[in-house]
Amino acid sequence: MVIEATGKGGTSTRGREDATGKAMFQMLGVFSEFERAMIRERVNAGLARTKANDKTLSRPKSKVSEEKAIQATLAGGIGIILKTAKKHSVGTSFV
Repeated sequence: MVIEATGKGGTSTRGREDATGKAMFQMLGVFSEFERAMIRERVNAGLARTKANDKTLSRPKSKVSEEKAIQATLAGGIGIILKTAKKHSVGTSFV
């Protein structure tokens, strides 16, 4: 692999063609698999801890009364989503 971007010549034996380059790629693969496994273990431990504490992982449920009030506002003539969202202090995606 010739370095041409800097204008200086040189070669590297770190390609996948030689034994050193092949070993380097294999070690990088091993470390990336190890890192991914560690992340997976931490995530699963956190999920198990949350489940053991009887906590929910989803968004809080919206109140039916709030939904009906928004529907009434929209039906009552304020058809603009942004104004309705501001009036009820919710996001536009909720409206």
